[in-house]
Amino acid sequence: MKILLFILPLLLLLSCDDGSPQENENTEREKYFRCTDPQFVSLFYNHSNDIHGVCFNRDGRTAISASLDYSIVEFDVNDGSYRRILWDDDMIHTIALSPDGNYLLSGGASQKMKYWDLQTGELVHDYHVHSGSVLSAVISWNGRYVFSGSTDTTAVFFRIEDGSIIKTLKGHQNGISCVAMDLTANYTLTGSADFNIKYWRLYDGACLQTLKGHEQVIRGVVITYDGKKAYSASSDQTIKEWDLTSGICLRTFTGHTRGVRCISLSPDGKYFLTGSSDDLVKYWRISDGSCVYTFRGHNGRVWALDFSLDGKYIISGSEDQSVILWRVP
Repeated sequence: MKILLFILPLLLLLSCDDGSPQENENTEREKYFRCTDPQFVSLFYNHSNDIHGVCFNRDGRTAISASLDYSIVEFDVNDGSYRRILWDDDMIHTIALSPDGNYLLSGGASQKMKYWDLQTGELVHDYHVHSGSVLSAVISWNGRYVFSGSTDTTAVFFRIEDGSIIKTLKGHQNGISCVAMDLTANYTLTGSADFNIKYWRLYDGACLQTLKGHEQVIRGVVITYDGKKAYSASSDQTIKEWDLTSGICLRTFTGHTRGVRCISLSPDGKYFLTGSSDDLVKYWRISDGSCVYTFRGHNGRVWALDFSLDGKYIISGSEDQSVILWRVP
């Protein structure tokens, strides 16, 4: 019998108006997490292992973090108080919030995905559609479908209501590390450890393009809101812009000094964020390709990022076991 011992992690909230952290009673943690970045707002210490998923809830008052420590925490971004803690039996690699903010999908090392009711904390569905760890998953904008990618080299499109599989996509030669879906839920992207990105049409499962150019694992992909372009983040330290019709790489963004681990598109579609193994978060303007700002404060790989719905704040989750709330400059 496998016995799991869970120790509830402490939460640490540090914030002040001038961007400097308040004094922390725990001197070791204060030393570890001290941040002088002027865009720093608050730091939340919710977990005891790497944080691989973060997202704002739709109300803008709460956020959610998920970790390899088997826990999911919903917390108030103003005072740090817990709204809800969900204990999983899995090391969590990915989370996705439903469009109405009432449900959360999680996926991890156990090959399963779980669908949680955030109002009650109850497990609504348990999906087993992969034979490998689930590294990435997204929910369609109508809240009816999930698209997920796994180390088993497949991506699966299935119904939330009953878990029935609509389409299984095969074509990568190595595990799928990241996925994205367009607003219509008709087209998707998969990024893989085979260094390639594939652009798929879901109704017939056709691979329309294979985007080649990265030299290491693809860690994150996003599709623009008009469905015409995509951006990819890779362990090769670069971000690339792609034309999805032609499959041509339009631009390459450089600036990180270690592998890029995650990417997030702003609500207005004019900017994107990247998090890296260099411990930094970078904020990029798409129009001219410039890095507008570099957020400095984490002390470990940045695994996850999200924008608030109004685009004024971001949150980042890291190997250093912290979530940081930042103001967008």
